[in-house]
Amino acid sequence: MVLLGGVGAGKSSSGNTILGREAFGKDIIKVTTMGKRQDGMVGNKSITVVDTKGYDEGLGFLKYCEELEQCLSLCRPGPHVFVLVVPSPNNFSFPNQLLYERFGPEVLKRTLVLITHGDSWGRNHKAVFNNSSALRQLIQNCGEDYHIFNNQEKEDPTQVTELLRKIEVLIQKNGQGYCTREMFQRQGQEASSCNLL
Repeated sequence: MVLLGGVGAGKSSSGNTILGREAFGKDIIKVTTMGKRQDGMVGNKSITVVDTKGYDEGLGFLKYCEELEQCLSLCRPGPHVFVLVVPSPNNFSFPNQLLYERFGPEVLKRTLVLITHGDSWGRNHKAVFNNSSALRQLIQNCGEDYHIFNNQEKEDPTQVTELLRKIEVLIQKNGQGYCTREMFQRQGQEASSCNLL
C-alpha cells in the first residue's frame, strides 16, 4: 500500500499503527524527496507500506508527481492500493481531482480514504460525514471506500484488522491486480511525461 496525503496528515503515524512498530519517523521524509518502504507481518499477512512525502501546495502539482513517481518505484511492479490519509473532515488539502485528471480513474478506483484523528472526531461515521460535504464527495469519488483511524490507540489491533479487511475487499473488487504503468500512461502522456511507475 502507498500512503498519500498532505503535509501533517498523519501518514507516518498511520504506517506505524498499521505495522505495529515505529517504522516511519518524522525525519525520514524531510531529508529526501523519496518516501520510505517498510515490510512487515500483520497477523498472518505480509504487507508492504510506502510512506510518501506530504503534498504541499507550495511544491506544485507537477513537482509532486515527479516525487511520487520516485516513491512508487519502491513498490515495483506496482501498488495494490493507495491510502489517502485525511486528518480532518473539515480541512484537507490533497489534490485528488488533479490526481484523477493526471492519472485517470485507476488511481481513485484503488484508493481508500483513511480519516485519522479518530480520537478527536470519534469513530461515529455519521457524525464525521455530517461535518463535511467535501469529505463525503471525496469518499464517493473513491468508490465509498474509507476507514476511520485513531493513531493514539496503537495497542488496539481491531482498527488495523478492519482496515486490512477493507483493503482486501478493495483489491478483490479491482481484480486482485496491482497498478501497472500501462494503466496510467494513457492519461499521463496527455498531460506530460510524468507517469506513476
